[in-house]
Amino acid sequence: MNGPGMPIKGDCPIAACCREKGHNECFTCGLKGECTNFRSRGMQPDFRKDKLTADAEEKEYIKEYAPKMAKWFTLLFWIMIFGNFAFLFTSTGINQLFPMFYMACSLVTGICTLIYGIIYFCMSSVHERYNAAGICAIINAVYHLIEIAVFRGGDTPTWFLVFIFGVYVAMYIEGYNFFNATSETLEGVDNILSAKWAELWKWYKWALIGTIGGVLFAIISALLGILILLASLICICVVDIIKFVYIFKTGKAFKSVFADLPEKKPEDAQ
Repeated sequence: MNGPGMPIKGDCPIAACCREKGHNECFTCGLKGECTNFRSRGMQPDFRKDKLTADAEEKEYIKEYAPKMAKWFTLLFWIMIFGNFAFLFTSTGINQLFPMFYMACSLVTGICTLIYGIIYFCMSSVHERYNAAGICAIINAVYHLIEIAVFRGGDTPTWFLVFIFGVYVAMYIEGYNFFNATSETLEGVDNILSAKWAELWKWYKWALIGTIGGVLFAIISALLGILILLASLICICVVDIIKFVYIFKTGKAFKSVFADLPEKKPEDAQ
């Protein structure tokens, strides 16, 4: 096993091991007797060949689903922007001052949430986790439509408060599946953006947990509960803004996969 030089594809573990330990070849290493790479050196060419084949197949698969994902993420970006803008006007204060405007914004929010739930279902053909995210989005859409009738009636019934807790659980499940599915789907397309999606989920997770914790802590200390709830809501808002940016970048990342592909010439189709 000569040569700690750089392999053609940079993926030879034996060459990398030699460089790391400062050897010119495996036989000068005192650890070769217990080294897995040394014992499997005869199979390394086959391993690298299989890896190159797998990488080529993965690239072909990415080229196949990238156009669809680019289209869905671009649509998702605009639907979420529109829906979240309408959601800003669904507070209790707006309901008391402008009830008709409140109901219109709640209706728009519910319809937008329903649409991006359907988009999740469309993306589930690429990653199955989007299916669970879609189901949870539908639950949230139903909540926005039901709250129109509930707040229009005046007093908030107890059963609706329990339903709100269930909606937060659905938001958690939706976020878990959407963030992680997007992170995993981006692997091989944009690994840096993939890692950012995984990291953003951690912030979103703790922000959602914090909102529930703030309500529970309010039973013990009203001030502490309000501070935790406020900090968690601010964190959710920041994460949502970052999520919009990431969704836009994800659409561009998938679009770049097939945008750089050479156009097929008439003779290529023959």
